Amino acid sequence: MPANDLTLSASLGWLDTEITQADLVELTGGFQVDLKGLELPKAPRLTASLAGEYRWAMADNDAWVRLEYIRRDGQYSDIEGLTNKQTRGPSPNQGLVRPVGPGEFPYLSPDYSVINLRAGYDTENIQVVLYVQNLADKEYYTGTQENFGASGIRLRPHPRTIGISVGYMVGGAR
Repeated sequence: MPANDLTLSASLGWLDTEITQADLVELTGGFQVDLKGLELPKAPRLTASLAGEYRWAMADNDAWVRLEYIRRDGQYSDIEGLTNKQTRGPSPNQGLVRPVGPGEFPYLSPDYSVINLRAGYDTENIQVVLYVQNLADKEYYTGTQENFGASGIRLRPHPRTIGISVGYMVGGAR
């Protein structure tokens, strides 16, 4: 804590995964894929965050504001995405083609950074929080989902979200 009312925090995560079993797996559509040597889905290599929170007394309670920066490497969301390089071309059972552009998007979600802002008021039992997630309204994706057939690939974008949350703690202070 650089000052009594200011708290700074940071985190850094590094994940190195590898599938070591050499079994062939059959995916939807009849594709046979080898998982050996590939990374695990939903496992970004690097995650990092920085946050600063300032608190002050207000009417015998606490008010606060918090700014967060979050950084995350891209990731494969599922086995179909992870093995997209092995399943290019027509599927054995249905003749459907899985095209992939440069960089493997949308099978591999891109790296992203996002800034969030929160402000709150805490009493002994109640917390009210106003928030803005994705303050800069940056286009980013935390994952995709493969849907073979007519529905294709579903992307999960995260636009700017503004909201309020209210929490109540039963039985005492936080």
